[in-house]
Amino acid sequence: MKKKEETKVRKIVMKHMQQSLKLDVPLEVEIGVGRTWLEAH
Repeated sequence: MKKKEETKVRKIVMKHMQQSLKLDVPLEVEIGVGRTWLEAH
């Protein structure tokens, strides 16, 4: 994935994940990028 695309996707995913539930406290989201789960986190 190109860096420019990664930035756009991160913003979209973060927004949707943070707004997926209505909670009294903020929902924290972390995103990692890599070819494997281990590389991403």
